[in-house]
Amino acid sequence: MAIEAFGERSTTFQHGVLKPLIVQFKFYSTMREIIGRETLKLRLRRGATIEAALEILIRRYGDTLRQKLSQKRNWVIMLNDRNIAFLNGTDTPLNDGDRIAILSPLSGG
Repeated sequence: MAIEAFGERSTTFQHGVLKPLIVQFKFYSTMREIIGRETLKLRLRRGATIEAALEILIRRYGDTLRQKLSQKRNWVIMLNDRNIAFLNGTDTPLNDGDRIAILSPLSGG
């Protein structure tokens, strides 16, 4: 699976080289149709939130994605198998290796 090189470079250094924050998205149902694939890795800057990652996806996949995501009551966003509604919502900070799933409460794989 290729890493989509969106977002800003990390400000964390490892051996003099910028180390990216990489997260993996998994899409279901309508989101999978919009994105055109089941999974996608994003490279982000350190300190990025779920909101920042979603904005990168919207810039890449356009108004259709923005319109679907604006219907928030219809989507559940999971971070490492936990509903972000029970974390800090879209302000939840991301860590390297995090897994984000976007799904409809009534949809399956």
